Amino acid sequence: MLFAEVAAPAGLAARLGLEALRDHVGASLAAVIAEVEALGGTVSSVSGRGLQAMFGAPQAHEDDPERAVRAAYRALSATAASVPAMALSPAGGGADGTWPGSGQATEPTLRIGVGDQGSDRAPVRLG
Repeated sequence: MLFAEVAAPAGLAARLGLEALRDHVGASLAAVIAEVEALGGTVSSVSGRGLQAMFGAPQAHEDDPERAVRAAYRALSATAASVPAMALSPAGGGADGTWPGSGQATEPTLRIGVGDQGSDRAPVRLG
């Protein structure tokens, strides 16, 4: 299983504009879907800013866990370049992309976890 969510800090929609943030979320999820499908996975659900994908269904491969991890890393790489440039330098904020004095990220972030369905263990977070 692969889980992905685009997390956007509070207040980012006000700075970027709702349409720009929505476009970024859509593009990020599209990148994840493309990588999942390119590696033989199946997107089982999309909801709001997140999605869930399966590897090994409907067709199982010996390396399905590896495929899930590869899809996650490729999606993270693909979306890292698409973070809106204006989100990286908040007005009066740090050049490192944080709110002044807060240490909180100001850009939308793609979080991806990979885990085993039915396992008692939590998914491993990759980004």
